[in-house]
Amino acid sequence: MFLKRLILAAGLAVALASPVSAQVIGGEVDMDVDRDGDLTIFAGEVDVRGRIGGELRAIGGDMNVDAQIGGDANLAGGDIRVRGSVGGDLSVAGGDLDIETVVSGTADLAGGVVHVNAPVAGRVSAAGGFIELDRDFSGSDGVDLVAEQIVIRGSVTGDADLSGDEITIEGTINGDVDTYADYVRIAPGATISGELRHRGPNEPDVGAGATITGGVDYTNAVYIDEFDFDGVDLDLDFAPPGPVIGAFFVGFYFLFFLLASALMPNGVTRMVGEFRARPVVAPLIGFVTWAFWPIILVVGIILLAITIVGALLIPFWILVVFFVLSLSYPFGAAAIGDLVFNRKGTGLGLGMRLLTTLGVLVLAAALWVVPFLGVVGWCVLTWIGLGAWLFALGKREPVVTQPAA
Repeated sequence: MFLKRLILAAGLAVALASPVSAQVIGGEVDMDVDRDGDLTIFAGEVDVRGRIGGELRAIGGDMNVDAQIGGDANLAGGDIRVRGSVGGDLSVAGGDLDIETVVSGTADLAGGVVHVNAPVAGRVSAAGGFIELDRDFSGSDGVDLVAEQIVIRGSVTGDADLSGDEITIEGTINGDVDTYADYVRIAPGATISGELRHRGPNEPDVGAGATITGGVDYTNAVYIDEFDFDGVDLDLDFAPPGPVIGAFFVGFYFLFFLLASALMPNGVTRMVGEFRARPVVAPLIGFVTWAFWPIILVVGIILLAITIVGALLIPFWILVVFFVLSLSYPFGAAAIGDLVFNRKGTGLGLGMRLLTTLGVLVLAAALWVVPFLGVVGWCVLTWIGLGAWLFALGKREPVVTQPAA
């Protein structure tokens, strides 16, 4: 009964740590969706269709999104294709980006190839190798573009700030244009309803029939093929959601403990027994050792460096110190789990020990809903595990001698 309550409490705590949203984690996500709230996806490949009333956040490999999104869309991955509509801001980072979605807010894009062929109400900020604003593109609040090659075939309302090796304007820009490039071409039929201010080693190539109402202001300058992104306002926010981070660390520490249990089952049993015997002293010793671990690390390095053979062992010593500190945390979880569930002190089986340790790790991760409590929980478990482990290392198994025949 207590175990059921523990697992239920852990589940509720993790749920409370999450925003009100659906979260999907998997290798390949292919789904039709119709929901009013937010949607968060963490997967290898993503294919989403339908309607999302809130915000869409997705991190993965290749993505294909064809949806009506009521809020913001934040995407990070490999090749990304977006269709439909976005009611808020659009932020995308990846390899090849194909943006054919109507965006009601701003668009922040970063990729190797950036292709945009749909209206964007807010300002467009993009950086990449090749950027193309195609014929169906219309920007209502100007653009900031940095790339090796830039091609504008659509229309822009507002100023345009462009930097790249080669810039081609074939469409319409209703505003001033600032360019810093090796080569600028204004195609026949292109229109700039403002001034073209160009800095570079070559004068802009203005084709016959092109219209520049504000004239051309050319400044001869050496073009340096090193992009300055200071003028590009890329606001890309792709931090994984808290529950995803928590699940990762719970899984990491649990697998670490699983490996330790398989390699030294008797050592783990002695460790939890030492904490049961010294529930106050063990954490205290762990705290003192943990507080002085930088000194212990440095002293060990100095002593090893005295000899040639010892110097070769310095990387191994550093690895051992960090291994001990990392394993102390799940050891502390195992000690607490044993104290709670092993009331009689008769010892737990491997399966029950793994289950109780996992439950404590989940509860400790849920404490990060309040960061202060999360830090306290991490410290306490680490001190418990480290102190109990040190006592277990110093304990010698009694030697049983057989009477002489």
